[in-house]
Amino acid sequence: MSDDTWNNIGKRKIIKASLIQRQDLDHQIFRSKEYRATDKEMKDSARNDQRNLIEWQVVLVEEAVERGSSKAVHKITNEIIFENSSIQHGLGILLGQPDNQAVCGEQILG
Repeated sequence: MSDDTWNNIGKRKIIKASLIQRQDLDHQIFRSKEYRATDKEMKDSARNDQRNLIEWQVVLVEEAVERGSSKAVHKITNEIIFENSSIQHGLGILLGQPDNQAVCGEQILG
């Protein structure tokens, strides 16, 4: 995860602790809104980190295909698929399903 994501997680923890400590209704309403905004920001940042990781792994797979290293292609592709079982291939194929993995692999490797 990126530093921004970790900073957002830290902010969210501080806001949540403040929310739990004080019983004042006005404070809780304000902090609840702030918590929701920070939570959304943290989740968006985590999703972007995930997307960037996958894009980086795809670049590695493409380089491995160019080199003809099927072992590296297989290893990285399995990491992508098993970590992110709901990722869809460009053709709309759900990669987390075993039947679709073979079809996608055939398309990638030729």
